Amino acid sequence: MTDVTLRRTQLATPASDEKMMHSAADSDADEVFLDLED
Repeated sequence: MTDVTLRRTQLATPASDEKMMHSAADSDADEVFLDLED
């Protein structure tokens, strides 16, 4: 059997704002990804 990691929360943050990226990294979200369109 393989190990499964459940991701309950996802947080998208704009890559154009460094302050928001740092805040997102410090959050309790299970997964953080950067929105590169902004």
